[in-house]
Amino acid sequence: MPDKPEIQIEFFSTEFQTKWAALCAPRKVTIKSGFGAQPRRAWIELYNEHIHAPIRLGDELLVKVNQTACFRGRVRQLRLDSQGDALTLYAQWDPAQEFRMFVSQELTGLTATEALEALLQDSGIQYLPQPAHDLPFARLEFQQHPLLAAIDLLAKLAGNWRWDIDDNAALRFRPFDPVPDHLVNLALDQYSVDLWQHDESAASAIEINAGVVNGEEFTARVASELARPSSVERIYARPIVTQDAMNALLAAIKMQQTAPHYSHHVDLLGQGQSIQPGDAVQFTFASPMPLFPGGRQFRVAMREIIYAHEALRTRLHLTSAFESSAGYFDGMKTDQRPAARYLDGRVGAFQLDVSSLDSESHLDAA
Repeated sequence: MPDKPEIQIEFFSTEFQTKWAALCAPRKVTIKSGFGAQPRRAWIELYNEHIHAPIRLGDELLVKVNQTACFRGRVRQLRLDSQGDALTLYAQWDPAQEFRMFVSQELTGLTATEALEALLQDSGIQYLPQPAHDLPFARLEFQQHPLLAAIDLLAKLAGNWRWDIDDNAALRFRPFDPVPDHLVNLALDQYSVDLWQHDESAASAIEINAGVVNGEEFTARVASELARPSSVERIYARPIVTQDAMNALLAAIKMQQTAPHYSHHVDLLGQGQSIQPGDAVQFTFASPMPLFPGGRQFRVAMREIIYAHEALRTRLHLTSAFESSAGYFDGMKTDQRPAARYLDGRVGAFQLDVSSLDSESHLDAA
């Protein structure tokens, strides 16, 4: 029988950033934290004796489970209910909202991690470029490109590296490691599994619309032998203007196409709070289970912690693919302008010289 978990909620003032209160053993806590730049959310139900606590919208709170920090965010909603739960809090940390910004830089001869370090300056995201990517690209042109889409593109160019922005706005950017972050034994009566295997071959080809090279749009196509015929998915990678970067993207997409795709969740009873969203997990079990590939690493796409009735359950939503978002190409569908409009934007607006207004020359085709 798992030990009784310890839950502590610490509140910090919005004005002074100092801890002003700490509550232990709330009625119920539900935390859902996604990987990449996915939102992290917490619902906290308090007992009646906490109804007069001076909690305000905008306050920052920290949730610890067995002394492990599991959530940090700001109070976005307060609910008072005369029936049942007297006071319920909703808190959130959403990197996609916090870092909704665009980058414009032309980078020459930089690796993916060097380019990332340059783009993240003054962004508010903390980043230490370790481990370092070691293959420089001739040129990358970021023109009003969404920052998070730029991170995702650089991860693909590096060879489908994994990335996450944690509760403290720190970026973790790293390659695949044969050694998982966690090796979890699925002991009898302490877990449950819901497993799905997917066919991801939805399109017969991926059409890539990249940047402008010699006045024309740079394009490429990668085909899939497993997909239905005559279906094409169009993606956009405007910063790519050289063949070496295009080759790296093509290799990453092919790696994604040929990898087996699983999605499932594993429930861990009384444990699992130390596993972070985005971590790599490998499972061991006493006897093989159908559809559950032994020896394979899975990535935590979302960690869901539920504390209720003095019991703890951690649900790990897992993926075996290379994405760091809800879909592999989500970050590459942000610039869907037609080629003509994109080219016009790079050339600039046309303006007639005012001196020609007095000219006898005609502007029409005649």
